Amino acid sequence: MSLINLLHECISRGQEMTQAIAIAQFGDDSPEARRITRRWGITEVADLIGVSPQAIRDAEKNGRLPPPDFELRGRVERRAGYTIDQISHMRSIFGNPNQRPADKNPAVLAVMSHKGGVYKTSSAVHEAQWLALQGHRVLLIEGNDPQGTASMYHGYVPDLHIHAEDTLLPFLPW
Repeated sequence: MSLINLLHECISRGQEMTQAIAIAQFGDDSPEARRITRRWGITEVADLIGVSPQAIRDAEKNGRLPPPDFELRGRVERRAGYTIDQISHMRSIFGNPNQRPADKNPAVLAVMSHKGGVYKTSSAVHEAQWLALQGHRVLLIEGNDPQGTASMYHGYVPDLHIHAEDTLLPFLPW
């Protein structure tokens, strides 16, 4: 077996193992299987969108918001909490105090250090996720990390889910 064939075999086996791990952990290897399933309580949601819990209840009661989801806990039916999509919908109803005005340029944040292994990617990903939870629109660009760590934090395995045409590569002037 030639060296190139051996390398292709190693890559293929590595991809198969990565898929098997994802299927064992999530039941699927697609990024959609890793979607946030957490539900937030009404007080947390009120803090996130800048209104009172009573304002949310009133909007549900008068039809501005859909009725809340309920779940059975023992013999008691209780609010199930709100999904991230429901929170986004609430922001569209109540208004989003964190939305950038159309006439303003977006903020640009960068995390940098000339040293490797100092949590630059982790810091950038966590900041992006926190800002998104606060209602900001966020674009996280993974500039020069050959491992694709930020992509993996969001459920994408670069070798399996991302191809050259999904990157900035086609837009580079070379």
